[in-house]
Amino acid sequence: SPGLPQSLPFHTMAVMAGCNSSTVVDGELVGDPLDKAAMQSVLWSMIVPDMVSSSDGREKLQILQRFPFRSELARMSVVARHVGRGGDWMPSVVPSATVVSAASFLILAKGSPESLRPLLAEVPADYDEIVDGLGRRGMRVICLAWRPAEKRSYQRDEAESKLTFAGLLVLKSRIKAHTISALRSLRLASQKMVMITGDHPLTAAQVSLETGLATLPPLLLGRNSEGALQWSSVHENDVVPFDASQLEHLAQRNTLVVPGPELALLPGELVAPMSRAVQVYARTSPQQKESIVQAMNDQGMITMMVGDGTNDVGALKRAHVGVSLLNSPALPRRLGLPNRDDMARPSVQLGDASIASPFTHKGESVKVVLTIMRCGRATLSTVIMMYKIMALNSLASAFAMSVLSLDGVKLGDGQTAIESVFISMFFFLVSRSQPAPKLVQARPTKSIFEWPVLLSLVLQSTLHVSVLITGWTLAKSHRPLDYKPDKDGDFEPNWVNTTVFLITAGMHLSSFLANYQGAPFLVPITQNRGFMAGVGIFFSVM
Repeated sequence: SPGLPQSLPFHTMAVMAGCNSSTVVDGELVGDPLDKAAMQSVLWSMIVPDMVSSSDGREKLQILQRFPFRSELARMSVVARHVGRGGDWMPSVVPSATVVSAASFLILAKGSPESLRPLLAEVPADYDEIVDGLGRRGMRVICLAWRPAEKRSYQRDEAESKLTFAGLLVLKSRIKAHTISALRSLRLASQKMVMITGDHPLTAAQVSLETGLATLPPLLLGRNSEGALQWSSVHENDVVPFDASQLEHLAQRNTLVVPGPELALLPGELVAPMSRAVQVYARTSPQQKESIVQAMNDQGMITMMVGDGTNDVGALKRAHVGVSLLNSPALPRRLGLPNRDDMARPSVQLGDASIASPFTHKGESVKVVLTIMRCGRATLSTVIMMYKIMALNSLASAFAMSVLSLDGVKLGDGQTAIESVFISMFFFLVSRSQPAPKLVQARPTKSIFEWPVLLSLVLQSTLHVSVLITGWTLAKSHRPLDYKPDKDGDFEPNWVNTTVFLITAGMHLSSFLANYQGAPFLVPITQNRGFMAGVGIFFSVM
């Protein structure tokens, strides 16, 4: 919420307000929600692109050069021109010694604590302890740093060196709406859920427990003083040497958390089998996200990847199903901004993630995963159902038009028209069936050539043909003794024609009723009101 209840040094405020990738479009601040939250918390605002100002207008920062965030570096920085007195954002408590010059150049940087640590001129004594402690509480921690600048333009390596520590920005991300219930539904449906994030391993472990993605105590992969890989608990009171053969055993009792740097040390042939046991990946690069998804694919898993940023593009393309979340209301709009170089103001577009994935959800809730899975299963069930119905109806029609036609059996134009209209209507109404409201453990049939489907078709076909032959035989007993088939003659109502028509129409209707999938992937047939109304009309007409 805007307005921190504490006094902040000017340079801490400057990093929070000025080091960002946001811009202004039609008077609206557009960019990373984290950047916007940081700027609003110190009561600064972006008055025009690349220019931020304090609430009273006395302090201004103009972005002269921007080194954008890069996943492999886990940091970003800017060169800014400062105009103002400087000092604290609460003037009544500003010591006179903290006032800076009226106009100066600053280098402002922020990033993950481990990426900025080697770039600091002096590291606080309790730096690592505080960062780990905040991570255990599920906090997202960002290190802030700065230093004076002597010129307006730098190379990145030159700018991001000998920085002065300006504080830690600690954020508590609220669990998004429906996240806990959606993950619970996925777990009850026996779906394997894996978190792949760029956050701190301790933060990722805690969030996985809070959301219900993981239920077992976390075990983090790290390195000891000698550089050997080992598993350790969150508080490092339990240490287990790394042994690839024990992964499945450890996964039964713990939630395995693997950071990206440690993942990079593992041999390539171990990544794929390891993906079956690991549930949380942290501090991963975009390339590692992609390789993790590919490893799951190689293990025969069907993967669905949900992402909301450019870092997820590779993984979204590798997954069998990619889902992009648009969590900013301004992103869906097509915005025409002037082209500028990589160091300047970022362009705002629909997003690479939404382009790379077949599904784009205009929201931030992972509940959309349940919708996609329910609709996908319902669609597959409907397709298999259609194939079965068409096979049975085709068999009945073929028998009537071949064997029976040789005996002089014919259907009238009105009978054929009525039957065709109702069959088309039933196909349309059945295809409109809604997916079941709950995701279940059962999996739908994937092919019409699976033996349960083939057995069902054989048994139903045998029954239908038997009934049709029996009805035809009984109806023939009412024919005159001197009856001779007239294959080329006109239709004439008689016992045989009428009996065959009624039996064929009943077979067509029964194929819909008997093969409707229903639960657990579709709503029950009684809830398909259009179809039930059509059945009633069909009986009335018959």
